[in-house]
Amino acid sequence: MHKIELPDNYSILLVGAGNMGAAMLQGWLQGGISPARITVQDPHLSPKVAKLIGEHKIATGMTKADVIVLATKPQLMAQVLPALKPYVADKTLIMSIAAGISVKTYEENLGAVPIVRTMPNLPAAYGAGLTGAFANVAANADSLYTVRATELLNSSGLVMWLGDELSIDGVTAVSGSGPGYVFAFVEAFEAAAIELGFADAEAKLMARQTFIGAACMLAAEPDTSAAQFRARVTSPAGTTEAGLKVLMRNDELNALMKETIIAAFVRAQELGT
Repeated sequence: MHKIELPDNYSILLVGAGNMGAAMLQGWLQGGISPARITVQDPHLSPKVAKLIGEHKIATGMTKADVIVLATKPQLMAQVLPALKPYVADKTLIMSIAAGISVKTYEENLGAVPIVRTMPNLPAAYGAGLTGAFANVAANADSLYTVRATELLNSSGLVMWLGDELSIDGVTAVSGSGPGYVFAFVEAFEAAAIELGFADAEAKLMARQTFIGAACMLAAEPDTSAAQFRARVTSPAGTTEAGLKVLMRNDELNALMKETIIAAFVRAQELGT
């Protein structure tokens, strides 16, 4: 687990503690940040998050924050932003994980403060996430802001800094939404195994461990391409080749995944309008 290095008494305001906000919070606490340095604002706080942070720190008397992390739903951002102004100082870092909400929107509501727009994914709760990040001009003017943003994001997994803001919507479509696609594949594996006569528990075990094992191989050999791994398991005229001929017939799998990701990308852009 990544050990987070931040200045003493560095204060964090987390706005929204749903699935992603709670995942990031868990990573910060595991990275060594004291709950006393974190304030959470969420009108529908779960008992689990309340226990993590300590009920005395929930939306209490914070005045200014060193960093404000916006993890609320994009649809609620218009009503959330005006209420944050009392917590924003000249050097407050704004970090957002909301899909579709542009840097311009934050600047219009909060001023020309350092802003880092990010898109993490749910495996962040296990320290295995990927976060795309884009910094505005004010944040890029002093590398300290991106260094501190990286510290907070690294607790959740890998960070990929982006050169343009539009790429955030691409990250949203690929890795942000990606775990949902993987879980859909696992469901389909389970259903197919049940059709072959396996019990539910057996189908679940085979489907999950197949994906877990394949993911471990990818992680263990980052320089080996997915195509190379596929070739390893595919013997000529064997069972895997027979299955892949169906799965990859007429390039249908690539076309389907492209259509899936473009649909998510378009929706990410719609959320920002």
